[in-house]
Amino acid sequence: MDEGELKHLSATGMVDNIMEGEMKHLLTTCLMDNIMDEGELKHLSATGMVDNIMDEGEMKHLLPIGMMDNIMGEGEMKHLLTIGMLDNIMGEGEIKHLLTIGMLDNIMGEGEMKHLLTSGMMGKKLKVEYDGGSYKLALPEKGNIEVFEFKKLQSLKKIL
Repeated sequence: MDEGELKHLSATGMVDNIMEGEMKHLLTTCLMDNIMDEGELKHLSATGMVDNIMDEGEMKHLLPIGMMDNIMGEGEMKHLLTIGMLDNIMGEGEIKHLLTIGMLDNIMGEGEMKHLLTSGMMGKKLKVEYDGGSYKLALPEKGNIEVFEFKKLQSLKKIL
């Protein structure tokens, strides 16, 4: 099969019906990047298939190339946070990326934020300051402090 035929299978929904093993193979060989557009990946995410076919390695692969930004809405990101997948696939770099584009403001509720803080995922020496208008979270990186602002997370004060 060439990319065109695989794209056709994906578009017609046949990919939903094939086995997890084959899907895993497509992901591992990076064919997924070429044959699927954002719509098809969004469909897989929404139907929960991504949970079954992806292990930490494949998720990690999608994050750096920016595909996550395009295929996932707030609901899907919230789902990944809730089941704990983000703990395993995200390093400081990916967290920083999500913070920068403002996604964490939208997808995190009090529970998810508390979970990230208590699991030490955002850095062992985490500082949070409140300046009256927004919360500032400092993430230590190579001796420097990088500050991110959370304007929507007013519940952060209750957590800390």
